[in-house]
Amino acid sequence: MSHSRRAFTLIELLVVIAIIAILAAILFPVFAQAREKARQATCQSNLKQIGSALAMYVQDYDETYPITDGAGNQPAALWTQPPDARGKPTVARLGVWATTLQPYVKSYAIYACPSCPVDNTLLPNPVAPGHQEVPISYTYNGQIACSNLASIQAPTRCISFWEGWGKLAFRNYAGSNPELNFAGPPHPRYGQVDCEMSVAGTDSIPPPTYFIHGRGGNYLFCDGHAKWYTASTDPETSPWFTIDDNGIPGNYWVEDPSPAAHPAGCAWLFRPTLQP
Repeated sequence: MSHSRRAFTLIELLVVIAIIAILAAILFPVFAQAREKARQATCQSNLKQIGSALAMYVQDYDETYPITDGAGNQPAALWTQPPDARGKPTVARLGVWATTLQPYVKSYAIYACPSCPVDNTLLPNPVAPGHQEVPISYTYNGQIACSNLASIQAPTRCISFWEGWGKLAFRNYAGSNPELNFAGPPHPRYGQVDCEMSVAGTDSIPPPTYFIHGRGGNYLFCDGHAKWYTASTDPETSPWFTIDDNGIPGNYWVEDPSPAAHPAGCAWLFRPTLQP
């Protein structure tokens, strides 16, 4: 007695393939979201480690926050990290915040968010031979530079570090955003001048999106906690006064919109004088 095997028909094979394609279409976005959530968690962990390093530095230096770009924050001067990676070593370059905190973090890797690709257009100069290339995506709040702990009136609300260049990282550049628009000795201190809020980009290069993790990004606060916030226009949780559907900001909130009070303006969530 013989038994014959029945083969699949073409229609049956096509149905199976269609089912697999439908399942893949459903699951692939889920996998992508899961990967992004993992990157978001890694980013938060990086910021918490930076916050711990900042807290240790402040305790070691008479409760004073580190300087920002070291050389008086000269306009248009891009100081590098690691120091002298693009030129001759100088004392000024040793003052970059990423170098200042390095003895406490002991790793350059935590300065990069895994969701932010390196941009080679806004800072195209090559790194000097023999120097490590370090992607840095986080920025320091220049408004707290050289302030002390007592000057931070709302540590749970005042931002210390954030993904201030949007969804990108710079090679060997530890920037500050917002920044004190001031040059000259001694190092800049809060209250001398108004601040300067920046959105990376030029006339030929569009600004990057601030939809970094989903439709938002991570923030580190002066009390050391890190949290994700949507890129909204809510003044309680976002520095942006306007932001488009692509996650690109057009303006930012200020404490006092009066030009006489703050001619340059500054996002109010970054001010040490922010109230609890």
